[in-house]
Amino acid sequence: MPFRTSKVQRIDILQTGDSTVFQIGDSEEHNLHADVLAVQREEVTFFESDYTLDRFATFCADITQPVVDEPLEIITLNESPFIRVEFVNIQSVVTSSVVQIGSTVSTYAESRVKTIRHLAR
Repeated sequence: MPFRTSKVQRIDILQTGDSTVFQIGDSEEHNLHADVLAVQREEVTFFESDYTLDRFATFCADITQPVVDEPLEIITLNESPFIRVEFVNIQSVVTSSVVQIGSTVSTYAESRVKTIRHLAR
């Protein structure tokens, strides 16, 4: 992988969530994983045994990875060894996300979310 030098004058990030990465510099690999169970009730009564992740198919199902079964050729021409950016403004970086100034060889990110609402009629 041809590395380039990134020059960023200023970066503002207002908010980050769980399992997020903000990285300045190069990396070989990012592995991000988050399981989120969000329960909303009108009455605030929760018990630890109410919900376990293994009760829901969302968290147990295998995620099939795509298989590349044909040759892949990538030709890159970088006319400059620098990437220059004046200002980056990010409102929110959410679960299992990466903001990186630099290069990465490989990224795997997985986020599974189950939302349950118990509302009175």
